[in-house]
Amino acid sequence: MSEKIYRDHPYVANSDLKALYAQINGVEEPDNLVEIYKFGTLSHQLILESHKADYTHEDIALGLEMKETFFKDNFCKAFVEHPHFRAEHEFYIKDILGISGKCRMDGEIKSRKDILEFKSLSITTQSAFEEAIYHFSYDMGLAFYLDVSRYKRALIAAISKKRTDRLFKMIITREDEVYKSGLRKYTEMVEVGKELLN
Repeated sequence: MSEKIYRDHPYVANSDLKALYAQINGVEEPDNLVEIYKFGTLSHQLILESHKADYTHEDIALGLEMKETFFKDNFCKAFVEHPHFRAEHEFYIKDILGISGKCRMDGEIKSRKDILEFKSLSITTQSAFEEAIYHFSYDMGLAFYLDVSRYKRALIAAISKKRTDRLFKMIITREDEVYKSGLRKYTEMVEVGKELLN
């Protein structure tokens, strides 16, 4: 499915809930948001869909260093090289907390019911990575993705933009606090959204 068809689909996406969360909680967007998104797209594509990557991008060298780091990690490498791995796959559910939801995660393995989320972050330590999961509401996205897809586990991996040789990762299940925190966040946003519509 094309990006436009997915974007125009009327179901509620994590990005909708995240925007509402940011509005309610006064989260300000960084001034260089466009550049952040462009580099995020580049790093995603280099690792997951290299044929789509813009090899003329001004930060291509940085992106290629991150790709090398990703594939040096045996677990991450095995994930994306799994024969059933699919990048940028979308899911839909007719009823989740009384709304219809959609999601598109970075990658998934249907046969194992596993999700992949990849991030490029300005961090250098595992503790900063774990803080970023809550700070940027990745917990909400992971919980929403798990529930919309009805999958079992999510792997979130991040590579430092400051130290491209450093990769951080965490596996999330519904028993983990990251999922529980994310579930609380998106449940609250769904309820707020319903009130605003009424």
